[in-house]
Amino acid sequence: MSLKDIESMTQELANILMRFKRISLSKDKNHEIRSSEILMLYNLYYLLKNEPDGVKVSQLSNHLQITPGAVTHIINSLFKKKYVERLNDENDRRIVLIKISENGLNALKDIKLKFFNKCENLITHLGEKEGKTFIGLLNKVLDFFEKNKNIGN
Repeated sequence: MSLKDIESMTQELANILMRFKRISLSKDKNHEIRSSEILMLYNLYYLLKNEPDGVKVSQLSNHLQITPGAVTHIINSLFKKKYVERLNDENDRRIVLIKISENGLNALKDIKLKFFNKCENLITHLGEKEGKTFIGLLNKVLDFFEKNKNIGN
């Protein structure tokens, strides 16, 4: 493969990945929730499996690898929309724990169902053979990026 081919394919891949970013978690009109808030709810839900009493902002920050200030900004927005609750730690009143509210769980369930429906439609569109190939390639791509996080930094 020539350098020109590599450059051309690199540009095309970058364009495709940016398009995926725009469509993957677009704003949900039924719940008035942004993609960053959806991602926060998903990650909070995941962390709550091991921390059922609530999750600290610092835990979310470490898990998502973003600043505590960025987490707080998104949590404040979710709190105003009544998708999360703030609770005081029973052992240390200075610590604030975050949990998903019933309203947040319902929104997350609805968003997840819509996302799974989109995935099902995509697999149906591709067919079994291309669907399996597509999933295999996506796994290879993710493996590559996870193993090579620091390349080019």
